[in-house]
Amino acid sequence: MDSGLKNADLSNPMSSKSFQNASKLNGIVSVLQFGAVGDGVTDDTASFLAAIYFLGASGGSVMIGDGRYLLDTSLTIKKSISIVGPHQFTGTPGNNSSAPYDTMGGALILNSSATITIESGASLTGVLIHRKGMTFPAADSAAYAGTAVTIGGDDASVSRCMILGFNKAVYSSNFQRPKLYDLQIDSQNGIEITLCYDIPRIENVHCWPFATIAATGTSARNHRSGNAFYLHDSVDGAMLSNCFSYGYLNGFYLKNIAITNASNCVSDNTTAYNSSVGWRFEGNINGFNCSSSAVYSCGNGIVIDVVSSQFIPIHNFFLAGHTFNAIAITLGNADIAYNYITTTPTAVSVASSLSVVKFDFNTLATISTNFVYSSAASTTNTRIGAGNFVIDTQTGTLASGTILSPGVIAADPLQIPNFGEVFNVVGATGFGGLAGGWAGRKVSLLFTGSLTVFNSTGAASNMRLSGGANFSAVAGSTLTLQHNGTQWYEIGRSA
Repeated sequence: MDSGLKNADLSNPMSSKSFQNASKLNGIVSVLQFGAVGDGVTDDTASFLAAIYFLGASGGSVMIGDGRYLLDTSLTIKKSISIVGPHQFTGTPGNNSSAPYDTMGGALILNSSATITIESGASLTGVLIHRKGMTFPAADSAAYAGTAVTIGGDDASVSRCMILGFNKAVYSSNFQRPKLYDLQIDSQNGIEITLCYDIPRIENVHCWPFATIAATGTSARNHRSGNAFYLHDSVDGAMLSNCFSYGYLNGFYLKNIAITNASNCVSDNTTAYNSSVGWRFEGNINGFNCSSSAVYSCGNGIVIDVVSSQFIPIHNFFLAGHTFNAIAITLGNADIAYNYITTTPTAVSVASSLSVVKFDFNTLATISTNFVYSSAASTTNTRIGAGNFVIDTQTGTLASGTILSPGVIAADPLQIPNFGEVFNVVGATGFGGLAGGWAGRKVSLLFTGSLTVFNSTGAASNMRLSGGANFSAVAGSTLTLQHNGTQWYEIGRSA
């Protein structure tokens, strides 16, 4: 260590000129040198600002020790400055039953009316940040307020920190390449990024009810009304890896963004939070890729509500224990493949007749209904592949049932997908036309109720039925037809 640092009078940290000069030369100072008290009661904001301005434009690090530093007014970490706490990783000072964060050192206690702004090339690392006035365990999140950290420049970084008790933990708007690593978060909203045109990186971020888990009461004390990870409106090339959300209204919420890559990201919840969604896609999603991720115990596991031209790939997800649907498609298209879907009433629900859905190479276990379509939707654009299978969870073997094609809603003409040979006809509307025919195509229609199929000839969608007579279908009836390039001809039936 420099002799100036060795010989400085730390009881009067500003008295030694050699101490200051040596500190500036090394680019490392302690906030205690600038009068910080660290008792959790005295406002230490001015001491942090003095340390930051002392280092100046050349940058450096402001070290904090095991104290508890109150910030009653906003603090800006200037360009190329780092505030560095004592924690290699900021975690729980105890366990889920007892975590006395209000006695934990290396802490910044932030007034909810203030924020910590991080400018370009600056960073905040190794500290606990919690809202002023918090006691632990907190009863619930009703008092959570303010924004803890605001990104205020390109290439800003937050790492190895824990952030508790705010409305937003980290917020970034119109800055590039924020780096958010190794964070523990309990706030009403975790990370929100918007207007970021150059690759935000979010890694090893754990959003969980750290502050309320030890409180007594219903599971609602661990619910958060916001979004754990919210990327929206012109975010490009986001990278999320090894991230976790528990108890949030939306775990991962992506809206109007492009080229998002995610891996090993998990969203979990309590089944009592029926309005919750694990992954929500909304608006214009221009490119998404996800691998090895999971969603547990939400109201709906994945919700797709994007513009009608967008196609969302849902690949390599484990989807389990949802209250309503594993995947709910409100608007937009989906390629659903290589997923394991279990213990959920409905695997896929589709609300729009415009939605194109491909479903193949998926494994289903303990699912009541494979597909559900609203009365306004059509199955014309649904393709059920041959690679799906249902397993018996008791024996681990293939179950006796198979995944059936969803029902085609009865209409005139009847619209059937271009893929597949067997279709369930749902509803009571009679029809005299069957769209989707070409030379050699053979289909079988299975009827779930009573309706009339009308004999007709001459057009490509017409059906020449046996004896030239109409067919009165009832529940359980079947009708098999083949197309010769001109129209359909009946080749078999059962009453």
